[in-house]
Amino acid sequence: MPRHQRTSTPAPSHAVTSEPNIAPDTATRARSLVVCRESNQYDCLLLEGLLEQTFAYLDLASVPTARLYGILPLTDPGQLPPDVPVITLVEGKTRASLMEIDGDYYLYSMASAAKFDERGNNEFTTLLCRVLERLRPLDMYAATHSRLVRGLTHGANLSSAVARHVDRVHAGTTTMDMRGGDRSVGHLLWTMLSMIASSERDLIVQRTSAGKVNQYSRGEWIQGNNSVPLGYQLTGKTLVVDPEQTELLNLAWTLMADPNLSSTEIVMRLAARGVSTPRTRKDGETIAELVGHHSWIQTQLWWADLYMTGKYTMRFKNPFPGAEHLAGCPVLYEIDESGVRDEIGVLEFDYDFGRPNLDPALITAAVRARRTSRPTGGAAKSHVPALNGLRWIADGIEYRLAGATRGMYALRALGDAERSDEDSIADGVA
Repeated sequence: MPRHQRTSTPAPSHAVTSEPNIAPDTATRARSLVVCRESNQYDCLLLEGLLEQTFAYLDLASVPTARLYGILPLTDPGQLPPDVPVITLVEGKTRASLMEIDGDYYLYSMASAAKFDERGNNEFTTLLCRVLERLRPLDMYAATHSRLVRGLTHGANLSSAVARHVDRVHAGTTTMDMRGGDRSVGHLLWTMLSMIASSERDLIVQRTSAGKVNQYSRGEWIQGNNSVPLGYQLTGKTLVVDPEQTELLNLAWTLMADPNLSSTEIVMRLAARGVSTPRTRKDGETIAELVGHHSWIQTQLWWADLYMTGKYTMRFKNPFPGAEHLAGCPVLYEIDESGVRDEIGVLEFDYDFGRPNLDPALITAAVRARRTSRPTGGAAKSHVPALNGLRWIADGIEYRLAGATRGMYALRALGDAERSDEDSIADGVA
């Protein structure tokens, strides 16, 4: 389960907003837009490497300043000088930061350029199209074309936006003229590179999926240590029931079965007993440090069938359309009412981990309680501590407030060494 940090800082002079209000007037075009997108949304080191790779291709006077700021525009914009305009853009679950330095714009994001949302769109592509429509940059820069396009379906939408609003696209050492006499060559090159980027990603997905099938055939839990349900432990490379967690597991589901308790109250009570996730445990923290208390509760409900039966099934989209099996694992195809078979199919990985000592009636009660509409308005205020997540820094020490129980807060002091890169990410996007 992804780990985030709930933080709250005094608003800097360049207030974070949801729309690019630092963009020039529609009658004025931006000089340049530098796009840095890292698909791994939790690895700041990869983003830092991408920034350096991108800067190596740029011949802009603003690069030394951008290099000095590093990934702060995305991870901790409050640490930038007050006169540096930076905003946070939001599209669904995807976030990006747009910074302006002497007329040059830098767009940083940690998001996939291939995943579909519920509407069939890619959130990063939609966000980038919004930025292009507002800035209308003369030049757009990226380290490689694959940082802009990762799928042909979404690439078509971006291609249209680029053709309407950008004069030149620079992907590493490759320059594509989108306007002027050489625009036909530029558009053809854009299409070819988009096809290559999409095919490259398909091959990566195929190799990754083949690896998962091999893991499953060896009896391994393919999610590994990143996804270990409460009440289980990873022994070798598979999940087994951990009897030592029985008491905590029963406490968690007993609390979730109480409809009068909010997600924050449940999480804080469990955190006081030392409950953590693989990511928070790595830093010696508990689930109290998570931003998404409600998300943690929903994850527990997601494991309800596992706790009920001891069995769990994972489904993956088949990366080899038309294949009947993959390394002995059958590919399942759905047939609609007219008898037409699905063209892609799915892979199913069935596990039997055994069930912990947890009353099924308690699970049913918790699922029912958590599906009941939560209090809103004034009723909700009594459940969620108003200052939960507040933080400040004094004399080099970072202090954080977290709601412990009703009417009480837990104050935590962190030294610089305890502040991780992932904490900084949440600072910028929360």
